[in-house]
Amino acid sequence: MKEKIHDIELLITEAMSFDDEFQKYLDLGRELTAFYYEERYPPGPITSYSKEEIEEILEVAEGIIDKLKGGIKR
Repeated sequence: MKEKIHDIELLITEAMSFDDEFQKYLDLGRELTAFYYEERYPPGPITSYSKEEIEEILEVAEGIIDKLKGGIKR
């Protein structure tokens, strides 16, 4: 995949073709993609997230970053 995209779910799905461990991040990818589009293109009601939800999302996102920094199994 060489195109630039903001769909985290799609990026994680692509990463899963190299390393099945990314499967555990798929739900977060869906949430982050939805959050991005809500913030970027706000046509509907604003979704609010609690501090706890944001902290949980950031924690999982940091796990994805750490996994990528550690390399992908081939």
